[in-house]
Amino acid sequence: MQLALEIARLETLPLTELRRLWKHYFKTDCEIQKKDYYISRIAYRMQELELGGLKASTKKMIAEICESTKKHKSLPPYGTRIVREYKGVEHSVKIVMGGFEYNGMKYKSLSSIAKLITGSKISGNYFFGLERYKE
Repeated sequence: MQLALEIARLETLPLTELRRLWKHYFKTDCEIQKKDYYISRIAYRMQELELGGLKASTKKMIAEICESTKKHKSLPPYGTRIVREYKGVEHSVKIVMGGFEYNGMKYKSLSSIAKLITGSKISGNYFFGLERYKE
């Protein structure tokens, strides 16, 4: 209950006081001019210190998403289906977190799926026509 009152009180504070609290909670200065910026972040930090931070499983999931985004930055978003016809057969691949899904199996790279389909080593981005994709 006390925490909720302290957070609600942030709305009434002038920018100078919010900056002082920022320095207290984050051990650094901030020169942003918007009160809402300070309020939301200070409130989160207060809750984090009082109630605990993110669960380890949530931190791990965020790290995996970040890593996957770096690795596959030239790909369309998760959930996108990539369809390619090869030798009269339609092949559908779904982009999922951490890789690709093809015929009910998960693969780490499009190239491994392209090799499975063609029998030859080939760029997965080239085979599925993604070299031209830029977000």
